[in-house]
Amino acid sequence: MSDELQEEAVKYFKAHPVLMRLVREFSSKYRSLGHFGGIVNLSQLSEKEQCDLGALLRRDIKCQARVSFREFSNAWAKTRFEGIDLEKFILSLLPNDFVSKQEERQQQQNKRQLILDQLLRDHSSELAVKWLQALNNGQIRLSKRELYYDMELLNDVATGLDRITDVYERLPVFANKATGNPHAFDFDQP
Repeated sequence: MSDELQEEAVKYFKAHPVLMRLVREFSSKYRSLGHFGGIVNLSQLSEKEQCDLGALLRRDIKCQARVSFREFSNAWAKTRFEGIDLEKFILSLLPNDFVSKQEERQQQQNKRQLILDQLLRDHSSELAVKWLQALNNGQIRLSKRELYYDMELLNDVATGLDRITDVYERLPVFANKATGNPHAFDFDQP
């Protein structure tokens, strides 16, 4: 019965775009708050959307509506879907949208740390280790945030630092020996 009711609820919400819009707005709130809550604003509602939203919330809706999660939750409890946990239902509707910004930052930090740890294990020259540790400690920064996650680029730079000697060598020759690409260290490259 519960699975059938869940499917019926999903069909109902997907048949009423304003309800999906409401769920997406609460999804956005979840990302910023890290939990369900807050108040969302829905504007420029058509007459049909006003009727659909008003039917769920059991109040008169005009072209704009402010809806709190508490009001949405209370309205949900008065529907035939009350046996379904609202938060789990919302998570099932939009499964990929519920990572809070804090969790996302933590995941990015963990990914960055894994990359730097791997590079520190792979490169042992003093220059490469100092550079990687400075990146890791935030003593130096890369020009773009996404470069911290480009394993190939970071490995090429660390390999270049591993290969630095006192002997003069033209940059394209050095780059080719270090990375296999004579243009890897050109000024127009990251």
